[in-house]
Amino acid sequence: MKYKKILMISATSLLLLTPIVGLSNNVSAATSYVVKKSMKGKLTLNHNSYVYTKTGKRTGQLLREGASVKYVGKPTVNNDADNLYFYQKYSTSDKLQLKTIRIKGNNYFQIGKNQYIKTANVDTIDGSSLFVKQTTVVVKRKTQQLFMASKNRALTTGKFYQKSTKLTVDQLGGMDVLANSFPSAYHIKGTDYYIWAKDVTPRQNIADINYCERNQMIVQTNKNSIPTYSFDGEESTPSNYAWGDKTDLSVNGAMYLYNDKTQKSELYYHLTDHYQKMANLKTSPGFPEVIKINTVNVGDSFVKASDVDFAGGERLKPINTADEAENNNKIALTELEEADLKDLINKAATVQDSVKYKLSSFNKRFNYDQAVKLAQTETNSRKLMSTAEAKYLIWNLKTYENELDGAKVKVNNINKLTSNEKLAINLLVINVYSKYTDTESLYGSARFEKGNDNSFTLTITNTLENNKIISSETMKTSDFAENR
Repeated sequence: MKYKKILMISATSLLLLTPIVGLSNNVSAATSYVVKKSMKGKLTLNHNSYVYTKTGKRTGQLLREGASVKYVGKPTVNNDADNLYFYQKYSTSDKLQLKTIRIKGNNYFQIGKNQYIKTANVDTIDGSSLFVKQTTVVVKRKTQQLFMASKNRALTTGKFYQKSTKLTVDQLGGMDVLANSFPSAYHIKGTDYYIWAKDVTPRQNIADINYCERNQMIVQTNKNSIPTYSFDGEESTPSNYAWGDKTDLSVNGAMYLYNDKTQKSELYYHLTDHYQKMANLKTSPGFPEVIKINTVNVGDSFVKASDVDFAGGERLKPINTADEAENNNKIALTELEEADLKDLINKAATVQDSVKYKLSSFNKRFNYDQAVKLAQTETNSRKLMSTAEAKYLIWNLKTYENELDGAKVKVNNINKLTSNEKLAINLLVINVYSKYTDTESLYGSARFEKGNDNSFTLTITNTLENNKIISSETMKTSDFAENR
């Protein structure tokens, strides 16, 4: 990082419904109902719904499942919403919300003067699915209980959920079944288990996510050869490497960076991984039509928000403003920021000795290690550090520590493993010990001997040398698995 002179300072009408068959006989005959094709300005129901007053009393009106009803109010944008939101155009637009009112512990939408219906009975708004943070599902048929192994792999526990069982679920996403297919499964709230979506009936909608990209945002390059940038806002693209147009990139942060040369703050996205797959321009003379991909260490890097488009995952909100980026670049770090940074650096040894670190993938461990190294280098430098840099280094350390997700495989009996439990352990070993960088391509695997579940043989091979064995050693199963 480059340095500059820094100033030191101290530390929420009438009820209109469609179709008429969606209404019960006890609704007032004086009320007018109109059938309209457009769903704009309407709610559709997923369940029979009584109409309530603002004080929580039933009005005597009952709306039938499938009915459409006009709502009161205007949807507003809220990209931070994680409950009761919808999209006008699912893949590209902002998250929208309709104002709700809390009545006796339940959320309601207003549909007329002193008329409200429970949000739990609403399926769509403006014809678009209404998404909730969690919902209940009812099992349609006897179905297997699932757990997720490393790399999003779906495995069965040997147990079953019986027909008509009701469960609370809080996530929905595809799981790998090794058939070029990722069938959707719900995560059962408060457990390590999942259930196939096809085998249940949900009460409300949960947004479909990619389980591998939780807490990440995927962006897509909108042209060829977009640059990478350093924290200073200066280009840092590795020589002779580039991304083609429409390349997906995982990012874990959004922030404004100030460039001293241009005297301007711009919005950037922070690349999740230091190691990126890029086209080797020396061996790709036909770029961008024909390319050869290499793994490249781009370091701690960013891409400009203007060079990419949102493609999926969680929409990230900038952690600062343009003005903050500029102003914090010109003042020195505070004593509190300095203390926080040193505490995070000193904590590194403890983190690196934890299960969450040791059983994370190589990339996640490497990302964390590099964040620590960067913070140490800048802290030990004799140059004065700005508040902007200190805040970034603190964010970087915390973010990469939070991304460490290593965990032991949960088993029923560690001394008597099932075939799927052994497979889960092997998948964990593969995730932990496989390493693909610009110079290495290593693959780790576990092999259990018949009759002995307490240990296994860890073998690491070099895929660049016809799977030549690099090392082989005996490992304790208890270091990778634990009883539930």
